[in-house]
Amino acid sequence: MTRRVDIRRDAPQSAADPPPGGLPRQRGRHKQEPHQQQRRRTRPPRRARRQLHRGPSGRVAWRRRRLILLIGALAATVPATATGSDVTTILVPAAAGGTAVVTGRPAPTPANRALALTPSPAPAGSAADPRSSPTPSGPAGAGGSPPPSSAPRGSSTSAKVLGVQPVSYWQQRFDRSERGYFRAATELTTSSDSGDYYDAAYYVDAYVSMWQATDQSHYLDRAISLVENMVSRARPSSTLGSRYHDSYLGWVSRRSGVSGQEVPLYESYMWRYVTRMIRVMPRTGSYGTERARLLSFTERNIFDKWMSRGARTNVYRSRTHMAAHWAYIGLELSQTTGVPSATRAAARAVARRIDRNLPGNSSSLHGQMRVNPAHPGAYLWSDVWGDRSGAQDVGHGNGVIAYVAEAYTLGTGWTRADMTRFGGTLDVITPAAAYVDGSGDGTGWWADGWVKLGRADAAVQRKLEAHQQMTLQYFAAMAANVRILTGG
Repeated sequence: MTRRVDIRRDAPQSAADPPPGGLPRQRGRHKQEPHQQQRRRTRPPRRARRQLHRGPSGRVAWRRRRLILLIGALAATVPATATGSDVTTILVPAAAGGTAVVTGRPAPTPANRALALTPSPAPAGSAADPRSSPTPSGPAGAGGSPPPSSAPRGSSTSAKVLGVQPVSYWQQRFDRSERGYFRAATELTTSSDSGDYYDAAYYVDAYVSMWQATDQSHYLDRAISLVENMVSRARPSSTLGSRYHDSYLGWVSRRSGVSGQEVPLYESYMWRYVTRMIRVMPRTGSYGTERARLLSFTERNIFDKWMSRGARTNVYRSRTHMAAHWAYIGLELSQTTGVPSATRAAARAVARRIDRNLPGNSSSLHGQMRVNPAHPGAYLWSDVWGDRSGAQDVGHGNGVIAYVAEAYTLGTGWTRADMTRFGGTLDVITPAAAYVDGSGDGTGWWADGWVKLGRADAAVQRKLEAHQQMTLQYFAAMAANVRILTGG
């Protein structure tokens, strides 16, 4: 039986709508396995260890490590001389003369790097087409942060111009904290319980954000591995014993209250980040094959499945944050190259309706937003459609902000003025309010949404740098913010 790893900070209030959690902040040294602890107790004294390392084998190991480091450094600066569809070969000078050959996954090309942070071209006249909107939206909108510098994107120089920490700073914090988390994420995604996929969503988001920030393929490889784990465990609904009993592939949950059922919340919570991963994946080489397979699965067994089973109840959900997950999925599919035109149109309609005209309700995400009377520069909203008096809790508000920030980045649906007011809401909930009106005592968990407001304004990014409650997902989002702020 798969060991459950609960990485959320709060236990679910109900199985139908569990409160979000986050990647736990690692404190101190990583916990050692029993055999490692025994080895530590029996290791020789320091003098003996120095003598061991000075022996012939120690010298050989040290020279080998120096050679590896030298090759790695040279490989990072010497252009590739031979590139295949599945591997990239780099010839670099060897330490002892001749050449050394370094091979690996396809190196990110300029075109692939552009894919990672740039939406697919929008059809002329569409909402995403800048030519059809007189109001600037997206990072290029008027006002706010200084214009991007001419330095390399995400570099220390360009980040310094904006007064923010560079990508390398957040990457170092991420890498120092990441050890052991991939194993926990693998355990969650190799479960057949869709409730575990809800928890694993934070890992997929974190690895994809690091890929977008750095172009380093090992982050993307880890995200793909986690998604492939889940896809390989999907089974026909007719064999799962759920109430749908159709031919779509999926999973059931074993959590209390929904045991034995297929749960749209759990799947949408994860797949908003899977659809983003698919959009930014390279379309060539070995990545292209994986991308096509995952896109085909997502179109049929996530989007088409829940739309056909009843969009009114499964997609246009009863709470703002739950509907926002599907708006996120619709947004990404509508911007992804390779999606059939009919699916693209349906996906675009889902995002637009949740934004502006939610079926079965008199409100929408835009309709929910009202100016906070105590803080005129901030938005205030309720998670209940049509409610003009309540306030969304900050934890679930992450889901709304995650979608809004992504839509703004892709230049559709939400403007610079909206992002400025959401930035005002961030001021209201600082340091750790429980609700978006600033009331109550919360946990300060912003890693799944609020942190992504930093991509719109360097001033907001600087405020986020001072936040005390940071997680692995938070580090990754901050790195991606810098990449976008500096012109990525």
